[in-house]
Amino acid sequence: MKQNFKKIETGEQTQITENIKKLARAIHGDGVTYVNCVSDYIKSMAIRDGKEPDFTRTADEIISSKWYSGCNEAGIVFTVLLRAAGISTTFIQALDKEAVFAFNEKHPNLKGHVFLRVKIDGDKKIVNST
Repeated sequence: MKQNFKKIETGEQTQITENIKKLARAIHGDGVTYVNCVSDYIKSMAIRDGKEPDFTRTADEIISSKWYSGCNEAGIVFTVLLRAAGISTTFIQALDKEAVFAFNEKHPNLKGHVFLRVKIDGDKKIVNST
């Protein structure tokens, strides 16, 4: 069966601002090396308790604060920096089925993890956001 996938557009949280373009240019490397350098940049940021992450901060806000809360925010930063460098990137949020059905807005913890699908040199690779 043929599947038709709709192109995922850049959302409010992953806008490529001038600050993001500047940071993306400051990170060196090509292809896989660039992805590894972005990963190193994210790991250099402080991490805060991700039990109840804020799902509203933009990549620019996260980068400006110099800290992130869990894999969702790391994935947002990772995605926007790769896209700013011209690397095709899809943000993938894998969730625990029971957690989705038990979701509560007052305690928005969803058991899951964020991965990225990146296209480098014609190959698609899955990257861990953290």
